[in-house]
Amino acid sequence: MKQKVQIDFLDVSLYEKGDEEGGIVLIDKPSSESQLYCNKNRWWKSKVILIVFCFVVVFISSSAAFYFYNQQSGKHKSALCNRGYIALNKTEPGFEILQDFIINFKDVNGKERIFVCALALETISGNRFINKSNYFEIRKSIYKVLKNNSWENLSLIREKGRLKDELSSIINKQIGINFVTRVYFTKYYFL
Repeated sequence: MKQKVQIDFLDVSLYEKGDEEGGIVLIDKPSSESQLYCNKNRWWKSKVILIVFCFVVVFISSSAAFYFYNQQSGKHKSALCNRGYIALNKTEPGFEILQDFIINFKDVNGKERIFVCALALETISGNRFINKSNYFEIRKSIYKVLKNNSWENLSLIREKGRLKDELSSIINKQIGINFVTRVYFTKYYFL
């Protein structure tokens, strides 16, 4: 006659390691001779499957996020190339770039206004005219011209054209020949 025995699976004393196949021997009673063999422990197997599944999900989601991030940054870069911003920064033949002039204006009342601009200079030929010796002199003279103007004049659109003409004449005077044909502002804003 067989009796049904309820076994508490959380009781560690019922399990022993024992067989060569890696299975676990289940003992009903420590003194009994009957043993139940289990080929694989389902609990461990399900945990391993769950952990592998989690790693696969994390890997797939991170690779998808990385892919979409790279796609978005590539689209942004091509959009900038279409507008012509990157072409100026690579200094195409016939252009010279003078980056970031930052001028701090103070009112009589003590209110500060910061003016930021960058210049692209169109030259006659594809030769570069700015070298280390005259680069700082040109920047210094442009800075003086911008500093001598008031922020009210710089904020007016009609003064922007006058300022371009004045800057091109000062740069040509600094170099000694009429080398700069046009001056473009790539940045022009107040903070």
